[in-house]
Amino acid sequence: MKSINIYWTTINRNKFDFMKFDLELKEVHHYFQSHSEEDQKKMPYLFFTLFISVIVAVFAVQNAVSVSLNFAVWTMQTNLVIVILGSALLGALATLFFTLMMKAKHYLQDKKTREEMAALQKDNAKLREEVAMLMHTQKLHKEAAAKAEPAVTAADE
Repeated sequence: MKSINIYWTTINRNKFDFMKFDLELKEVHHYFQSHSEEDQKKMPYLFFTLFISVIVAVFAVQNAVSVSLNFAVWTMQTNLVIVILGSALLGALATLFFTLMMKAKHYLQDKKTREEMAALQKDNAKLREEVAMLMHTQKLHKEAAAKAEPAVTAADE
């Protein structure tokens, strides 16, 4: 009887593990489906960056000679590989900094535009309410005038 319980527990545990694995597999599939379109748009940039990185690395390795660097009063002796890779890294950092600045600028501009749009929508709703109230008041005045007109004609006779 004990071996049957162990076997039953093992079957249930395996079934649970399989269901858990199936659920995790579905979550992974959903994750990749939801991000695949976004990732597909980024792929050309990734390949371009990878291509440029390989070209810079090959160029740097093929030009591994010692060079003398002079800047103002400093003089330094180093390999050309370090100069090339350092220049590429500084260029990448400068590009990253510029891109982050532009993204921040666009974010702030977008936020300001959304706030203005919300304020204009609020004003629009207020004006629509005023128009509805004025139309209702005008309708009441017309109804009152229509009721008063037969009374005036009856009094004239």
